[in-house]
Amino acid sequence: ALGVVQSGSNINQLTVQITNPQDGASERVTASNLPSGITADYDAGSHSLTLSGSASASSYGDALQGVKYVNDIMTDLFGMSLDSLRNPRNVVVIARDILGTSSVGARATVSF
Repeated sequence: ALGVVQSGSNINQLTVQITNPQDGASERVTASNLPSGITADYDAGSHSLTLSGSASASSYGDALQGVKYVNDIMTDLFGMSLDSLRNPRNVVVIARDILGTSSVGARATVSF
């Protein structure tokens, strides 16, 4: 998991956003196997997945393990658009605690 908060902190919300989408609504961030008390909501307009619910940093770290990038365009043998193969995606993760204080965004690159 990306280290976005200190261990032992309580978190209210975590946002995972694709900052340079290339394939429009065909690409998104999804979440599965979320810990109890954490829910997921995806906003296609901003390419942002928001995980919500008051939980420990450890639980949110577990939730991040179930987050993945999905691209539905299948135009070649690899099941991804050629554009996707050429252009890595940038992802930023921001955590917010129960007081609304945001972490510094942790950044990652999804390469194909």
